[in-house]
Amino acid sequence: MIAFLIKENHIAACGSITNAIQRAKQLATGQIIEVEVTNLAELAEALAAKPDVIMLDNFSLPTLQ
Repeated sequence: MIAFLIKENHIAACGSITNAIQRAKQLATGQIIEVEVTNLAELAEALAAKPDVIMLDNFSLPTLQ
């Protein structure tokens, strides 16, 4: 099984979270795609791009609530 973990350096290389997720979907159709986000704006973008998993990196407890 192939899976993708998209982190900040991959997002930077692709130009955006959306582009990184789309590229991963093109490379391995049907495989698991996980993306790491560091704030609510990135979370909103990731949700719109529909990865399989979203990892919340260093979110504070109040932000999580």
